[in-house]
Amino acid sequence: MKIIRPFTWYVNGKHRMVLLDKFLETGYDVKERGGQNLTKTEISLFKKIQKDR
Repeated sequence: MKIIRPFTWYVNGKHRMVLLDKFLETGYDVKERGGQNLTKTEISLFKKIQKDR
């Protein structure tokens, strides 16, 4: 069994860390398309998850 850590892609047998800035940029776009905003709470949570990985 393979474990993929948060904010990590597993591509061609290698783990690659997702850049938080790019992740948040995508999050803003996705939420905006749904008529919502990325909240400060969500941003804080993502930052904490990435830091604790």
